[in-house]
Amino acid sequence: AVMEFTLNTKYLWLNEPKGYGDADIRELVHQYDGEDTPHILETALVRQGASPEDAAAAVSVETAGARGERPNIIVVMNESLADLRVDGEFEASEEFMPFYDSLTENTIKGNAYVSVFGSGTSNTEYEFLTGNSMAFMPAGSNAYQAFVTEEQPGLTTTLLEQGYSADAFHPYNRSSWNRTNVYKAMGFSSFITIEDLIDNEILQSYRTNGNDYMFIRRVESHYPDENMLLRKYVSDDYDFRKVIEMYENRNAEQPFYLFNVTMQNHSPYDRTFANFDETIRLTSPAGDYRKVDQYLSLVKVTDDDFRNLTEYFKQQSEPTIILMFGDHQPYVESEFYSEVMGQPVTEMDEETLQNRYITNFVLWANYPIPSGRIDAISVNYLSTLLLQVAGLEMTDYNRYLAHLYQ
Repeated sequence: AVMEFTLNTKYLWLNEPKGYGDADIRELVHQYDGEDTPHILETALVRQGASPEDAAAAVSVETAGARGERPNIIVVMNESLADLRVDGEFEASEEFMPFYDSLTENTIKGNAYVSVFGSGTSNTEYEFLTGNSMAFMPAGSNAYQAFVTEEQPGLTTTLLEQGYSADAFHPYNRSSWNRTNVYKAMGFSSFITIEDLIDNEILQSYRTNGNDYMFIRRVESHYPDENMLLRKYVSDDYDFRKVIEMYENRNAEQPFYLFNVTMQNHSPYDRTFANFDETIRLTSPAGDYRKVDQYLSLVKVTDDDFRNLTEYFKQQSEPTIILMFGDHQPYVESEFYSEVMGQPVTEMDEETLQNRYITNFVLWANYPIPSGRIDAISVNYLSTLLLQVAGLEMTDYNRYLAHLYQ
């Protein structure tokens, strides 16, 4: 234990980069002053082979911001949501992301690169909300627990300055990943958690005895017909219905901004539950991949629930953007990854291994926005893309990131 503590002390400090200082940062960020800020989608399309003219035409759609409107913004970081087809070819008994695959109109979607695999959710969250990269943090560290100790500028403060509300919603324990303190530092005005959804006595009993099946029975008995849980976690169906409820109860004097971190698809994937029917089976490669079967079945449920969420907002008159992305790929059988990626996990070269750090994202709106596919974007650029699509004011740092992506 003493040795482990000593080895981990290196995660407590960040080394100041050479040449780091206020003047240097100002010079770096303002080096593009006087230049047009490149649109991230346009940059991506040119990189992927589109002509500059076609790429420029794709982003020429008039934004809500250009019309003087501030669209509602709903961000969903969906637990373990990833399109495993990026890892290699496989076949399943039915399509598991048919709605996601069908989206093209008023939609930008593609591959989001993250810094974690299988766990470390809050590091992806940190990258998205701040625009910062975990590349400059000590390997194995957690930004929320070690480094966010004071006011933290980012997407939330940028939207607050433009009159938005700012609420966070995560249907799990309030204490996880130090979010209570971090969200205050980021400027969120409220943080809704599982403690606000489920009777406290039921939660305390579950935390004491750890009996998943008893917890599920008590929740189903206490909240009949709510479809609150899928397996032992709050379902995306219930989560998204709460998102709609928060929207309907919003302060109509402000544009609405909500950051939602889901729980439905969290590991493990090797247990059966009476409240979840697995509908999808892996048909190729051959083998006993029970975790993959359950995971793909969960992703199909998320896909269906996301369709319902967009159908609701299609009926709303206020312009609204929904951005959903995954925090990391799931912990399923390593043999599955080895099979579809063509190499044992322990022997993968860096280029192959990098595929395990891809999740998928979709940015959809109920009004005309630029559309297209981005094959590669690190998650720390997504909030800048979101601001560009919404046509909202960006900070100097956002403009710097757009140039950096280019």
